[in-house]
Amino acid sequence: MVDSIQDILVNKLMAMTDRRDPKDYIDVYTIIQAYPSLRIEEAIGQAEKKFRVRGVGSILSGRFLELPICENVPLVKDIRSSDMQHFFNETARALIRWSIDE
Repeated sequence: MVDSIQDILVNKLMAMTDRRDPKDYIDVYTIIQAYPSLRIEEAIGQAEKKFRVRGVGSILSGRFLELPICENVPLVKDIRSSDMQHFFNETARALIRWSIDE
């Protein structure tokens, strides 16, 4: 069975709680760019449920603010690192606001 794009996103987000692999950041960014209807907040909730872990959003907000160097990762499609940095900064801010509102 092949994972859905939503499942891949959920798994990547969970992996990011444990490691800072540039390819995970690139994968999450490109998934969200290609599928704008997917929501990270929803995927985080699914990750917490699937892996039975709380606080995934809090962990990821910190990870998103500390982007690893991604310049040396071979890519099929060009990605502007400044766009990716902006995306993760804004997503981290949204996650922080989301956690405060809960």
